[in-house]
Amino acid sequence: MQYLVTAIDRALEKEMSGNKLTRQEQKEMFGDGFSDKYAEEAEQARLHIHTRFYDLTPKSHRNLTEMYVADPRFTKTNEDIAPGLARYVRDAIHANADRAAVASGTLT
Repeated sequence: MQYLVTAIDRALEKEMSGNKLTRQEQKEMFGDGFSDKYAEEAEQARLHIHTRFYDLTPKSHRNLTEMYVADPRFTKTNEDIAPGLARYVRDAIHANADRAAVASGTLT
């Protein structure tokens, strides 16, 4: 999770200076795909909610993150941090939910 926070901070600094991140800079900061590292960060975020607030299965976490791209209010919050962040976070959480489903044998 710390890697993602650092990347978001760097993206914010760039944005606040009046510059937009190029696609290449986005790939360098956020990666291009979802390795186990990103899935694990998504899992840590899920566990944080699960242990402190309410039961949150990987499948429910996946459904929750659909709002990040479906609801313009949620999308704007993430996009104001870094262009493409809403979809990126949603996709990382989907990758984690897929990983959990494969591990449990519920995804074929």
